[in-house]
Amino acid sequence: MKAIVLAAGKGQRLVGSEHQKVMEIADNRPLLSYVLEGISFIPQTDTVIVAGYEKDSVINGISGDYQYIIQEEQLGTGHGVVCTAPVFENLDEDILICYGDMPLLSRETYEGVIKAHQKSSADCTILTAVAPNSGLHYGRILRENGVFTGVVEHQDCTKEQKKIDELNVGIYVFNSKVLFPILRELTTDNVQGEYYLTDAPKLLMKHGGSIYTYTIYNSNEIYGVNTPEELAFCENVLRNIQPVKKEIKRTRWFGTGGWRAMIGEDFIKSNICILAQAIAQHMVEKGYQDIVVGFDRRFLSEKSAMWVSEVFAGNGITVYFISKIAPTPVIMFTVKNSKTKYGIAITASHNPADYNGIKVFTEGGRDAPIEVTDIFEDIMARGVTVVSTEFNQGVRAGNIRIIDPNNDYIDSVISMIDMEAIRKGNLRILLDPMFGVSKTTLQTILMTARCDVDIINNRHDTLFGGRLPSPTAKTLAKLRDNVVEQHYDLGIATDGDADRIGVIDQEGRFVHPNEILILLYYYLMHYKGLRGDCVRNISTTHVLDKIAAAYGQKCHEVPVGFKYISMKMEETDATIGGESSGGLTIRGHIRGKDGIFASVLIVEMLSITGKNIPQLLDEIGEKFARRTMTEFDTAFTMEKMKKLKDLLFVKKQLPEFEIPIQRVSYEDGCKIYFENDGWIIARFSGTEPLIRIFCEMETKEEADHITDIMIAFLGLSRWRKN
Repeated sequence: MKAIVLAAGKGQRLVGSEHQKVMEIADNRPLLSYVLEGISFIPQTDTVIVAGYEKDSVINGISGDYQYIIQEEQLGTGHGVVCTAPVFENLDEDILICYGDMPLLSRETYEGVIKAHQKSSADCTILTAVAPNSGLHYGRILRENGVFTGVVEHQDCTKEQKKIDELNVGIYVFNSKVLFPILRELTTDNVQGEYYLTDAPKLLMKHGGSIYTYTIYNSNEIYGVNTPEELAFCENVLRNIQPVKKEIKRTRWFGTGGWRAMIGEDFIKSNICILAQAIAQHMVEKGYQDIVVGFDRRFLSEKSAMWVSEVFAGNGITVYFISKIAPTPVIMFTVKNSKTKYGIAITASHNPADYNGIKVFTEGGRDAPIEVTDIFEDIMARGVTVVSTEFNQGVRAGNIRIIDPNNDYIDSVISMIDMEAIRKGNLRILLDPMFGVSKTTLQTILMTARCDVDIINNRHDTLFGGRLPSPTAKTLAKLRDNVVEQHYDLGIATDGDADRIGVIDQEGRFVHPNEILILLYYYLMHYKGLRGDCVRNISTTHVLDKIAAAYGQKCHEVPVGFKYISMKMEETDATIGGESSGGLTIRGHIRGKDGIFASVLIVEMLSITGKNIPQLLDEIGEKFARRTMTEFDTAFTMEKMKKLKDLLFVKKQLPEFEIPIQRVSYEDGCKIYFENDGWIIARFSGTEPLIRIFCEMETKEEADHITDIMIAFLGLSRWRKN
């Protein structure tokens, strides 16, 4: 690798300066010295400095074994590079071309553009930066349908072109064999009457040459010095030792279900790319080579999936990009099936429509544990420089590979289900995807089993019909009414990304997720003869414990977050794991919750037993204790949260209950276990600014009463804003 540093300019806008432009002093050092430090991984003997105006000050002001070429007439950047022809023209080498007045570009960026060039095998690689509203008078990157078509200098831009956010930083890597013949074709047909280096890539493309772009998202890093104001800005950055890495103000990104944030507030392109860069940086350090990326139907999901893919591709990581909207279970399955180390789903699951987010999966299709997400957060806290390549360019280069894993997933589910029994069941089913992503996969499986399937709420609506895309008794009113009025055997709903399930039985009753878990665990133990433990989270029904004990098994309690369920299932080889919010999976399937698989398993249960859901619940109730759960949640202010945390977790005060307390757990929230086998828990949501209270007792009246005591103790209200 060779290097050319252009340092011949006069700097006419630095009025009153006593120095040649690249020798201007910033934090007690010449600008040029910072540039040479940034490319110090290239030997000094392989670096040519092009001097011109006040050349002696440059040559005498820089120590080292650099070569110097004199540009006697300043006829433009293209002419400056042509002047180095006697040194480089007859070589077959890659050449980095950079500017001596850009002190903030980091070594990492220089190395990044070189590595990208070498991996792409392109004839030329251009460093670009996405810098909205930067005010920088830099050339704009022109694209057609995402494909690079050229660069236009700022002074030659039309009004519309000046609105383009992607800027030409002016850093290039060329192969010397193609560089100099192209430079000799440059003309001065422009406003400045100069030979522009920026015209070289377009000329190269006309001759059939290939162009690659390497993109960063840090606008501070790309500042050059042309005015006293820019010199002052750069000096301020250098004095404060601010690396060219964007630091993150957020201290915590990941909750129990990945990272979720308000669209336009924290869920913005820069943050999305910063998180992707942190993951990519970790993967590169570990030598991990590929990742699966998928997305749901939310606003910005597909674009965000493309943005993160561009970052991964820019870091040399192969991306398996799922070509169409995909349920989260399909993405997790693909991570497991393709044996990649990581996977990403762009989704906010069941959160409101103005949220979006990113779920990260690890090897085998597991939800990323806190130990992994902490690594990403630590990297972001230290600061990252985002690098990327344009999506279509990544596809052409083979770094982004378009896939469609839906058939593989469907075949896998079918292989685990008694399809013949379902065919004989001849059930009529109404599906409600809640404007989400489950329709194609779930409908295909059920219709393959000859079920009579109809669908509601399936159009693409990023507002989810004005409802929360979470299957609850309240949000499934339309499904309930249709099931009853049109005499369906079953109504099935899935949340926004299809990892949670909601069920309406034939009588129009909402089947609580706790009951779904009870039904399926009992069905697997009693009717299918399977054996294995059960895993539930800390706010899920204890009836599962009684079923497990009846069949000589054990029920394990873990904190909220399906990643904890997955880990405990793997540790204990449990048959089923689930949570009261509607997510579950069984042994042998993916290691994460799957609303589609759970739906099909319920249909199999009804078909094999020949009983409906009320009959099965009665059967279970006769064998085991009947329990009722009540739920309450409310939003809170930060001030209120601090007071509640102090009350519950510092002072550890408890309400006065009439029922004797057996023990208290603070593993995840504050959970009180009563001697009558009932319990109540208060915990803060890991995905939303909510406090949630769950209580399970023998009767609804008891559960409501105990819940009211907890609500009053915490100073909350069922009826007013807290």
